[in-house]
Amino acid sequence: MTGKKKLVEDDMEADESLLGPFREKLKALPPVDYDAEEITALAGSDADMARFLIARNNNLEKAFAMAKGTLAWRSRFHPAALTVQDFATAHGQDVWRFAGTTKNGWNVLHVTAAHWKSFSYGVDEYVKMVSYHVERSTTKNFIIFDMYRMAYFIDMRKLRALAYILADYYPERLGCAVFVNCDWIFDKFFNIAIRWVDQRTANKCIDFRDNGAEFLLQHIDADQVTTKYGGTRQEPWPLEPLETATDDK
Repeated sequence: MTGKKKLVEDDMEADESLLGPFREKLKALPPVDYDAEEITALAGSDADMARFLIARNNNLEKAFAMAKGTLAWRSRFHPAALTVQDFATAHGQDVWRFAGTTKNGWNVLHVTAAHWKSFSYGVDEYVKMVSYHVERSTTKNFIIFDMYRMAYFIDMRKLRALAYILADYYPERLGCAVFVNCDWIFDKFFNIAIRWVDQRTANKCIDFRDNGAEFLLQHIDADQVTTKYGGTRQEPWPLEPLETATDDK
């Protein structure tokens, strides 16, 4: 377990003098190896390039290597084009859901571990489910993992994929990962999974044996959180996927 009960602010900023050289390196990548649109999108976004620089402590070569890995991954999965139909089995388990915003404007995602039947679909489908939700979050993510009645046996390949997605493929998009209702089973899995992420990502993980209500209400308005977590919300929560409400697909 993390042992932390408070989110530590991180004020590191990207070295803006590295953005130009970073952009040129990206533009020089061969489109035969990477999706040209993905290269153009990353090279055209100072904010996205800055995230890679921050994740690698403003080391240009390490940030570029990280970006290449992300571009290769995005060229394979095309997360921006995913719909819930691309991960129908995983979606039907009602595990990952959107859950509003924090007081400072971060997107809230909610994960219900008790619903997760991890061996009922493949790793690629899991990757699509997670990246669908992270991709559509327009700010940093505040992810609530409710570990109540977590299964004794889970597919560790999927946990490893989750670690890579949050730490490597969407660097600096995780604002906080708060694990609630944790027990000894969580401890076992967490002690393995935490080795797969960098220290900056690990520092954003917080866990509680109870529902974490006090911490959650410090960051999310009570009327957005159900009574299960100490809030006052009476309407259904978490929310339906954005696509269910807004897309015609």
